[in-house]
Amino acid sequence: MAAWNARLQLPLFVLWSAVIGVVFERQFRRAVTDTIGAILIVAAIPAVLLNPSRPLIKPGGQSVVWAPRDLLYFSARPSLFEPYQRAASLINKSSCQNVGIEIPSDGYEYPLMALLGIEPGGRQIIYVGAEAMPLRDPSLCAIICVECRPDRITGYGEEFGAPAIFETVTVFGRSLPTNREDRAAGR
Repeated sequence: MAAWNARLQLPLFVLWSAVIGVVFERQFRRAVTDTIGAILIVAAIPAVLLNPSRPLIKPGGQSVVWAPRDLLYFSARPSLFEPYQRAASLINKSSCQNVGIEIPSDGYEYPLMALLGIEPGGRQIIYVGAEAMPLRDPSLCAIICVECRPDRITGYGEEFGAPAIFETVTVFGRSLPTNREDRAAGR
C-alpha cells in the first residue's frame, strides 16, 4: 500500500471512533473510559508536537509555524527543494505560460506546481512524457524534465535548445534566459 493512501483511511478512522466511543461508554465504567481517553491523548502528544516531517516544536530546528511555505512542500524530500526551486525560478523569470512536464510516476509534482504558480487562468502545465518527439504542441515554450532519460534530453534539446541542469531536474526552453551564467545559477 502506498504511503499516500492514509488520506483515504482517515475518514474511516474518524467514523469508527464514534462507534468505538459508544461501545466503550456502554461496556466500561466512567473512570475506565476517562483513563483510556487520557492515555490516548498523552500518547498522541509526541506525534503532534514532534512529527518528523512537520513538527510543531523542533529543538534547534524549524517548526511548521515559522518555516517558509515553499520549504514545507519539501519536508518529506528536502533534497529536492534546491533543484526544483532553481528550475521554477528559471521558468518564472520568463514569459512562458505553457510548461511541459515530464516526471516519473512517483514524482513530486505538486511542490513543483506550487513553485511555478500554477493556477486556473495563469501558467499551465501539460504532461509530455508519453508523447513522441518532436512534440506536437506548439504552445509549449518550456519543458521541465525530472530524472530525464538521455533520449528525451536529446529530443528536447533539438526542439528547445541547450538545457539548464539542476541535479536531477533538466529545464529546456525557447524563452528562457540565454546567458549561460543565469541558466547555471537558476536566476
